[in-house]
Amino acid sequence: MKKKDLLWYTSIGMFALFTILSLTGLFNWLFFTGGHGSGSQGTASSIRHFFCDIHGWAGFLFIILVAAHIYLHWDYIKARLKK
Repeated sequence: MKKKDLLWYTSIGMFALFTILSLTGLFNWLFFTGGHGSGSQGTASSIRHFFCDIHGWAGFLFIILVAAHIYLHWDYIKARLKK
């Protein structure tokens, strides 16, 4: 696969993961801010934990793609830092 294609897929993946991170973070912050003392173990708690799991895995994958993105641009970064 060409480097240009890898950069494209990496950028699209980062955009998708950033969108997921933003939405799950906002959803948990705005709708499920219940705290630890509420004692509710019902559906809302299950949904909150589901979104926290999605948020965590998306963050992990996002970090991997950012590292790949930097690796793919490393020659450009080195050239810019020399100037």
